[in-house]
Amino acid sequence: MRSIRLYHRNWGVAIAKGVLKTDDWKTQLNDIKEAEETLKRQMDQYNTQENKIWLRSLRETVSALARRHEDENDKRCLSDLHITDPYIEKKNIEENKGGLLKDSYKWILDHADFQHFRNEMQSGVLWIRGDPGKGKTMLLCGLIDELESSSLAPISYFFCQATGGSRLDTATSVLRGLIYHLARRNPQLTKYVRQKYDYKNNIFSS
Repeated sequence: MRSIRLYHRNWGVAIAKGVLKTDDWKTQLNDIKEAEETLKRQMDQYNTQENKIWLRSLRETVSALARRHEDENDKRCLSDLHITDPYIEKKNIEENKGGLLKDSYKWILDHADFQHFRNEMQSGVLWIRGDPGKGKTMLLCGLIDELESSSLAPISYFFCQATGGSRLDTATSVLRGLIYHLARRNPQLTKYVRQKYDYKNNIFSS
């Protein structure tokens, strides 16, 4: 098991070094993603928490390298798409409410409904209801942190807020926020947004 893990770890280092040396980023990016998927499939049979953490670190490294190679068109597209950054909004909410305490939400992590939502592919929606001021927002902040720390899949979210005007409470804002969040954290997805954006530059204002 240890030798297999070291083999995968050294392979990941080789991938990262190859990325740093190449001048043809766009040509190599797909190869990197294919190698990452191959690595993930091979590691599924050794599904330890340490491997999950290491693979997540590799994905973050590749994403960081991809961000460094964004061309000006990608940056302009994301700039026009941007209406709010859900990550920053989440941090602002936590700070305004005095910080996030794990004791305030850890109870739900073992709840049957959350476990079903988390583990079943067809679980659909986890609906959390409650009166205003009962802690739903901070509960969701905690759940987001938990999912981000334990899931290999990218997480995207958006907080609707009545005090933010049309920037934070319309269907268009929600969709733009989700797409922006996904594209910023997974730069390889920007090309799919660009397919529409390049055809009609003012697509986000129409």
